[in-house]
Amino acid sequence: MERPIKLGFNSQSIITTITGKIPEWCKYRIPYAETEQITIEEGTIVCQFHSHILFFMEVVEFKLHQDLEATYLVESPSLFLFLMLEGMITFHTPDGKLIAEAPGNTCYVTYNKKGEYKYRLPAGSYRLCYLCPRANWIIRHLKRYPRLKPFIESMEHSDELFGHMPACQMDNDMKQSMEQLFREEEVLGEDLEATLSKQTKIVIADYQRLLDAKFTQRPYRIKDFLEENYADSTLDNASIANQFHISEKTLITDFKEEFETTPHNFLIQVRMEHAKRLLSKEKMQVNEVYIHVGYKDLHSFSVQFTKYFKNPPSNYFKGRFLPFFWAF
Repeated sequence: MERPIKLGFNSQSIITTITGKIPEWCKYRIPYAETEQITIEEGTIVCQFHSHILFFMEVVEFKLHQDLEATYLVESPSLFLFLMLEGMITFHTPDGKLIAEAPGNTCYVTYNKKGEYKYRLPAGSYRLCYLCPRANWIIRHLKRYPRLKPFIESMEHSDELFGHMPACQMDNDMKQSMEQLFREEEVLGEDLEATLSKQTKIVIADYQRLLDAKFTQRPYRIKDFLEENYADSTLDNASIANQFHISEKTLITDFKEEFETTPHNFLIQVRMEHAKRLLSKEKMQVNEVYIHVGYKDLHSFSVQFTKYFKNPPSNYFKGRFLPFFWAF
């Protein structure tokens, strides 16, 4: 499988192949990986990577004496299991919009469509890893990873350039699974590629297990409830709080702490995205849409749609919608 990401830098970069000659400051030494050292004005980066027939894996270690702001180009739509092993990284769109913050010891699945993105790291040491499975491999095994299926389907039908599933703290079992993947080496009579495939499935299953635990938490149950009942025009904070036997204050505080938005604003987002789909994909008339997305009248729906998308729904239906904020 080809390398899915191409790194870019503002300063001059010198790339040297150092397979088998990894610097002492690097924590990881992956026996089966190719290794490159990138020397830039801000410091040194060591990339260990392996192209498997079913996935691409890369471990990147940074040793920076200056703050780094750099880019990465995603060559084609790709699904990644991203693991921030040490330190914190922030990802941004080219115009500076925050995509995600990833503190150390966290992992999450992210989907990126073709495009250029930015990341920032303060001076210091950082270690990260990503696994990029081949699309048809994941599709064939979606039954093993049921949490991934709705996410992948939603991204395929979305205009957004990126999306990510909930971040989870890696527990000891997942750390051990990753370390075992990094340690694997050629053994006489054994197929290394088969061993790596098996171990990678274990790592992905570990993330699935962490997700299962997270989705049982109340904020995620509330989120699921809103996604399933967005068409109910009677939904408000009081009715949602009553559904989960909590106060409105607890509802808002817990939800915002996890998702950085309120239940009310999240419900608007869900309704607007469904309305956009009904207008563009289903070719539904504007005066038919509002009742399907939880609004009691056309006027209140049109006002909210125009506020959210900066275009009235009539423009979107007629194909004149200008998706300027998707074109990062």
